[in-house]
Amino acid sequence: MFSFRRIPPGNAAYRCDFYQAENIIGYTGNLGNNPTVYFHKDDEYGHITQAHGDASNVGREEVANLDAGCRYSIENVDGQAREMCQLPNGESLVLHPSRGTFVAADRGNIDMMALLFASVWRHTELKQMYHTIRDRRARRAARGGAAGDT
Repeated sequence: MFSFRRIPPGNAAYRCDFYQAENIIGYTGNLGNNPTVYFHKDDEYGHITQAHGDASNVGREEVANLDAGCRYSIENVDGQAREMCQLPNGESLVLHPSRGTFVAADRGNIDMMALLFASVWRHTELKQMYHTIRDRRARRAARGGAAGDT
């Protein structure tokens, strides 16, 4: 099987330990035109958005952790992917709705994997929208509001 070079651990890329080829599980969008690439490992999940109408939503998603007992999955519902948390009681929670249909990664398809892995090198930074949220929270906290308020 084809092997991808890992991103060196000491670089400035956001969560380079997580956003690696071996954690790619699939994509939404057009494979040949900046698809959103999904990653999952153990109890962590995230994605890299390569194209979006809101430029602040392009880049690496903050890596999220699953709650204990939650099983991660992606389901296509009415042509749109839904990242889901399957709870032990059978209930399902939507973690993230997507704009397109999810296509599972085919690790035996070197061309597909190379196109998906390119997202890791193209987008090394956390999405700008997260910086904006953090800035807003810091300003609110400096004014005496709760740091968690947005």
